[in-house]
Amino acid sequence: MDENSSLFSLSIDPVTKTHLSEAAKWARILSIAGIVSLIIIIANSLYTTNGVLWMDESRESGKTDAAYSIGIILGIGLIMVIPLFALIFILRFSSAMKKALAADDQGMLNTSFQNLKIYFRYFGVITLIFLVLMALSFLLKVVARVS
Repeated sequence: MDENSSLFSLSIDPVTKTHLSEAAKWARILSIAGIVSLIIIIANSLYTTNGVLWMDESRESGKTDAAYSIGIILGIGLIMVIPLFALIFILRFSSAMKKALAADDQGMLNTSFQNLKIYFRYFGVITLIFLVLMALSFLLKVVARVS
C-alpha cells in the first residue's frame, strides 16, 4: 500500500497508519497480559483446590475427593477457555496488523481486520448468551418466589 492507497474509497494515510500501529501494539500487550493472567489464575486455582482437598481432614478420602477435584478443574478450565479464544484472536489481529503495516500488504491487512471482526463477534455472542442466562435466572427466581 502506498501512502494514500484506496480501501473501499478510504485512504490509509500516515496518521491512520500510526493509529493502527499503536492499536496493534496495545492489542498485543493486552492479549499477552491476558494470557499470562489466565495461566496464573489457572495455576492458583489448581494449587488452592489441591490445598483445600488435602487440608480438609473431616471428609473421607477417596472417590468423593477425586470427583470434587475433577469437577473443580473442569469448571475452572471451562471458565478460562472463554476469554482465551478472544485473547488469541486479538493477538492474531495485532500480529497481522504489524506485518501488514510493515510490508504494505493488503492481504495481511484483511486478515488482521478479519481477526478483529471475529474477536468482536465472539464477545457479542458470549454477551448475548450471558444476558439470556441472566434473564432466565431472573425468571426462575420470580417463578420460585410466586410458587
